[in-house]
Parts: sequence; structure tokens; C-alpha cells
Amino acid sequence: MEIGIIGGGYVGSLLAKNLTEHHVIVATRTKPNTFHMDIYDKEAFYSFCENLDVLIITMTPDRLLPPLPQLSQIIYTSSTSVYQNQEIVDEKSNLNNSILAQVEKQFPSSALIFRLAGIYGPGREIAKRIRPIMAGRGDEPTNSIHVEDVVRAIIFGIENKLSGIYNLCNNDHPTRSELYCRVAKQLNIPPPTFDASLPLHHGGHKTVINDKIILSGYRLFHPKLES
Repeated sequence: MEIGIIGGGYVGSLLAKNLTEHHVIVATRTKPNTFHMDIYDKEAFYSFCENLDVLIITMTPDRLLPPLPQLSQIIYTSSTSVYQNQEIVDEKSNLNNSILAQVEKQFPSSALIFRLAGIYGPGREIAKRIRPIMAGRGDEPTNSIHVEDVVRAIIFGIENKLSGIYNLCNNDHPTRSELYCRVAKQLNIPPPTFDASLPLHHGGHKTVINDKIILSGYRLFHPKLES
């Protein structure tokens, strides 16, 4: 199977390493040892997709994409940040007007869209996020997903020819205070102080529900947040 990945970052590079049974080409704009291609260059984009069976877009777009080609499968990793700030959200909840939400609308119904919670894993440990003073009140729920589950879910989607929209998120949602104070205790450092006057850029007060991906048959390898 010919698989093209656009985006060689944290998810894209690990995904490529795990698709060893297929012929994979990774395209980035700047990263060494990859095929250099700008997705916003329509001619280059179509040329890249010409012989692909599966196209996977893991980059975070900063504007609308060119019209998408017709392929056997297109997969896009979006974000749970596309949801409006509601208490509980699932795949049918209202979206905001962000560029990520607008990009999602460019994909056909046959595409597979994963809305990713906050990604953590090797090199992106929770401990690295702790600061003496952190934004928010501390009572906001956290929504996280291990990078291994992102990669495994994408492969599961390819193998099972999934389509539609799925949230990728852990089963548990400790508050920011619970999470970061627990990690601080493990590190034997003072717990952070939360300042509600500082802008909270991620998460808000929503809890992301993952029932749909679980009902598809996928089983999380990291169902609980590991600090």
C-alpha cells in the first residue's frame, strides 16, 4: 500500500516508523531526510498524492487547504480545540470558528478525522509543562491522549477502513490542579499556583467523550493519564 504522510512532526514521524509493512513517504516543508513539499502549492500537492492509496495529514494548517484529491482513504488529525467551550463534548457538539474547524469542513464524509486531545508521551512528558504559576483556576478538566494511541488509532483506522469523525482522548479527566500537583509531588517540587487572570489557551472547561472510538473496536493502550 502506498501511504503519504504530510507532516513530519511528533505524530507524523512516529507514525511513519510504525507503518513498516507499507511504502511510506513523508512530506514536510523544512525537515531534513523527508520529501520537501508545501501542501499549499496545489501542483506540488497533487503530484505528491498522484500514486497514493492513503493520504494522512498530521500537520496543523494555518489556512484552508487546496481542494483534496480523490483517494481510497484520507485521514486528518484535527484537535478537540475545535469544540466550543461546553461542559461535555462529543463528535456532534458545536464547533467554534477556528481555522481548524473550517479546515475540517473541506474533507469529504468518506474521510477519517481524528480530533486529538492534548498529546503527551516520550519527549512531551506532563512534567515538562509545570510552571510555578500556571494559568486558570485549576479546576478545569484535562483532556489528554498518549502519542502511542494516536499512532495505533490511525493504523487501526487504515486496517478497518474507518470513516467519519472520532475523538481521541483518555478515559480520565483529572483537573489541572489534581494533575499538576500530583506530578509536582512525584518530582518532589513545590506544587504550582494557579492564576485565573492569566489566559488559558487550551482545554477550557470541557470534558471530551471518547465513546465513539471505543465502540469502533479500538482499545486504548493508555486509557488513564500517565504522569
